[in-house]
Amino acid sequence: MSRENLEKALRNWQEKLAHYEYELSLTSSPETKFELKKKIQECEQKIERLNKKINLINREPFDDVLEPVTTSSPQHDERDIDYTQLRHLLATGEWKAADQETFRVMLKAADREEQGYLTNADLSKLSHQVLCTVNQLWLEYSSSHFGFSIQKQIWQEAEQDYRKFSVAVGWNRDGWISYEDFTFSLNAPRGHLPSPPLLVYNPSSAESLYRSLFSRQDI
Repeated sequence: MSRENLEKALRNWQEKLAHYEYELSLTSSPETKFELKKKIQECEQKIERLNKKINLINREPFDDVLEPVTTSSPQHDERDIDYTQLRHLLATGEWKAADQETFRVMLKAADREEQGYLTNADLSKLSHQVLCTVNQLWLEYSSSHFGFSIQKQIWQEAEQDYRKFSVAVGWNRDGWISYEDFTFSLNAPRGHLPSPPLLVYNPSSAESLYRSLFSRQDI
C-alpha cells in the first residue's frame, strides 16, 4: 500500500477512534460501554500498525521519489474566520465565554460545526494561521498565563505524560474535573485554558487530541 493510502487509512481510523471515545463519554449503559471499549481498542491497534508501516516507508532510501501526501480538507478560508468576538471576550476577562468562542472558531475553521467536535486529524490539519492567531490572542490578554503554546511547554515539562500534564494545568484534582469545575479566571493554574476542544470533556479523548495538537511545530 502506498504512503498516501496508508495516511488516508490512518486518518479514517483516527476519526473512528474520536467518534467512539465521544460516544463512550455520553453513554451510561454498561453493555454499550463494553462494546465501545472493544471498538476503541481495535482502533488503537489499527492506528499503531499503520503508524509502524508509515514509519517504515519514511525510512526507505528512495523515499524522495514517493509522491507527497495530500492533507487538504474542506476547511474554511482563513479570511472567513472572524476573531472580533474572541478578542473582545478575552480583553474583558470573560474567560468562560472566550473558551467557548475558541471552540466555535476552531470548529468553523475545521468545517466541523455540524458534527460539533474535533478529531485528531482535524487538529493536525487545522490552519497554521488560525491556530497561531487563537494562541496569540490568549497569550496577549492573559499575559502568557493561558494559551496552546503555554500548554505545550507544560506538556514537555511533564515528559508528555498526560496525567502529569493534567495535574499541572489543574484538570485533574484527585480525579478528573468536569467542564463546570474549570476555573475561568487568572487564579487558575498556568495553562488551564483553553480547555480541551471537545463537546463533552472526556480525559481519554482529550489525551488523544492533545498528542496530535502538541506534535505540531507551529505552536
